[in-house]
Amino acid sequence: MVYSVARAQSTMNGVMAEVGMYQGASAKLICEAKGDTEFHIFDIFCGLHDTNENDPLFRQNDYSAAEGSVRKYLSKYPHVHIHKGFFPADTSDVVRDKKFSFASLDVDTYASTRDSLEFFYP
Repeated sequence: MVYSVARAQSTMNGVMAEVGMYQGASAKLICEAKGDTEFHIFDIFCGLHDTNENDPLFRQNDYSAAEGSVRKYLSKYPHVHIHKGFFPADTSDVVRDKKFSFASLDVDTYASTRDSLEFFYP
């Protein structure tokens, strides 16, 4: 589904984004579909950080990944920008004025989902 939607949106004006990437599997699918479209990926690489009572299935630090391995995994794709840090608080300035044709929210906690939706919705 991610591949199909990203491919359909690759002809639209705007850049693509993904928040949360773990080891990069869905990011790679998006890369395969995006063509020359600019793609911004955001992750903290240290696992979940904001779990609380709204997230009963997850624990702090679940899904941590090695940043270097993920960068290498996606290195053959052009126009891919990986931003390390908390989204949107620490990393959204690089895309604040961009128009998006596609945004994938691959986050697992209530707070991360809420914050990402608030950023991308407008």
